Amino acid sequence: MKFEIHQPCEQLRPYVKHFIISENDEMLKYNVIPGTSLVMGFQYSGQLSYLDNDLEIPLATAGVTGLMDTCRTFKNQLLTGTVLVVFQETGATHFFTNPVNELFRESIALEHIFNNAELRKAEELLSTATNDASRIKVIELLLLNHLHNIPADLLVNKAIQYIYHSKGTIRISELAYKLNTRKKISPGCWSFS
Repeated sequence: MKFEIHQPCEQLRPYVKHFIISENDEMLKYNVIPGTSLVMGFQYSGQLSYLDNDLEIPLATAGVTGLMDTCRTFKNQLLTGTVLVVFQETGATHFFTNPVNELFRESIALEHIFNNAELRKAEELLSTATNDASRIKVIELLLLNHLHNIPADLLVNKAIQYIYHSKGTIRISELAYKLNTRKKISPGCWSFS
């Protein structure tokens, strides 16, 4: 089993936390707990699926999984190799034209988001790459071709700072008050602005 973390190129660092190269020689089932990032995956060998009760649902060879609020069980076939792109909390918004909240609890094929011909070319290059650096370079080029220069959402960024600073313990009402999206009228009472 191989699970290695790689840093993105300088241009992608504001948007991508890291890349992961995951390889499994054996058939495995494993649980992934919810995180704060959307994850994009590219399988260069084998097949991945996820389990929904007793149903096994195959994942596209190139896809994206939105934020989850429950643990998800994944299953890989023999000799599965994958490049995962773990986005910064707001990083994925710079690559997709649709709102990323529409991906909540979803795993969809990238062919619904990116140009099919470009995606197939990237998948072809990925399947013939002989080392991890080459695989990551293929994905970096694909991402750079889809990078949209949009302004940062300052309210969302500030909310993320408060959440991290509190180590995830801040109450929604306190967060709303700090962000000036709710006004405190009296102890225990709140009003929307």
